[in-house]
Amino acid sequence: MEKETIIFQRNEFDNYYRSVLNGGKYVDPDCREDIDTPYYNFLTEFLRKREGESNYKNKYSFIPPKLAKLTSDSEKKIKDNDKYKIVVKQNDELLFRLTSDQFGFSGAEYVYQQSYGHLKYPLARINYLSKNESIDERNRILNKLINYVKNTRTLGGSFIWPTPKKSEGFRNSKYNMSRGVGSYIEDRVDLTLLEIKHALDGEYHKSQHKDDILYTLYINNTDGIRTWLDHFETFEKFVDYFMFNNFIENGMPLNILTGKAICEEEVKKYKNKTCQIKNLKLSELLEMIERLENMIINRTRLMEEHIKDYIVKRYNMD
Repeated sequence: MEKETIIFQRNEFDNYYRSVLNGGKYVDPDCREDIDTPYYNFLTEFLRKREGESNYKNKYSFIPPKLAKLTSDSEKKIKDNDKYKIVVKQNDELLFRLTSDQFGFSGAEYVYQQSYGHLKYPLARINYLSKNESIDERNRILNKLINYVKNTRTLGGSFIWPTPKKSEGFRNSKYNMSRGVGSYIEDRVDLTLLEIKHALDGEYHKSQHKDDILYTLYINNTDGIRTWLDHFETFEKFVDYFMFNNFIENGMPLNILTGKAICEEEVKKYKNKTCQIKNLKLSELLEMIERLENMIINRTRLMEEHIKDYIVKRYNMD
């Protein structure tokens, strides 16, 4: 039997999330409002361990959020720490802060409440289209949707982006905000990984893929995103470091719609228009979230296994 992944959601989540479909408030475990979970502690420990295992000359050090559940008293006293974000330092110099970005599509209450949310947000579209099904079938679909949210708000369902230093004031990642449903990426992990590949393959320095959302931000080092990505040197090393291996095939991200390696030609079609989601049928959406859920669960297991000593020592004692 496969080991279950750690769920950061509240008890009786299934019933709770049904209320979210009808307007109840929902907060992901990587949000400021949910900072008192161990989520960011696990993420910090993962980064620390991967950095320690790397052969990078100028290694980063990572400080967990002061208010995260498992942050120790000694960690709370470290200079330059932050209440809500992971702090990154190099040779005792503060570089930037890090925020998690759960890439399993937005599951907040507003996606279900917006009049046209079902045309932009995959989970809202599933909820909307399932209303045409029988009562039993709709319940089955909603259970699938709820389990998807529960299983993807985990370590393996996250990107990590830099945000400015405290003194610069802005707490959000501009790239994270730009790659959402208003863009051709539509919050998709595969298209995001492809842009990271373009950057780390050196294609931006050759003025290629100027229409990528990441392009200008990377060139200008907005929020320190070029410094952050270049730290990992190559796309292959980035994938290995963050254990995205099962999201990649033959060096290319897997298309979450088809399960096959994505090709640049189909991406050009995406860039000519947004709102691909509104064209998907219910069956296609369900196949997509099932595929993505399995990918995230597998990645989460690898990440949790990598920090199992910390989990046993700190989390299981709590």
